[in-house]
Amino acid sequence: IFASRAIEVLSARPQDSSQIIRALVQGWNASGAPGVEEYLIALKSDVSRQIALTGLAIEKVQRDGVEETFRWAEALSGDASGDFKQLAFRRVAGAVAGVDPIRAAAWAESQRGGQWGVGLARMVTQKWSEQDGQSAMEWLRGLPDPGSADVARAFEEGYRTWLNTDREAAR
Repeated sequence: IFASRAIEVLSARPQDSSQIIRALVQGWNASGAPGVEEYLIALKSDVSRQIALTGLAIEKVQRDGVEETFRWAEALSGDASGDFKQLAFRRVAGAVAGVDPIRAAAWAESQRGGQWGVGLARMVTQKWSEQDGQSAMEWLRGLPDPGSADVARAFEEGYRTWLNTDREAAR
């Protein structure tokens, strides 16, 4: 907690504080000390929360593995302010897709239609498209509701990422 207060005092630039908060959260998680989720929920800045939660999700996947990271996200309280659990689900989907897009896609599909499933297809597709845009697009086409707003946004974001990483293949 003292470190989190120091961040507020030492960093006047929001982009600096977000990166410092991300490092703090990753270190906190690595230490195993309790309270990191409560700290993130209490953050006043949504941008800092998102950046830190992205780092935390990546750290959890690397340290604890994919299945444990899924369990962690699913066990979070849905009562937290600022849609924390929804944000955590999205960040976990992206973090897992960065290392295992097939498992991330399967998890995202298992969450479709549930309270926390919105936006997961987009997060998976964006990361997957960095590696294999064609497979990401084929996965989206195979979803049971390819015309939904959620999947349409995933197509848009995923295709944009694919174009930026492999323009020739995306054509």
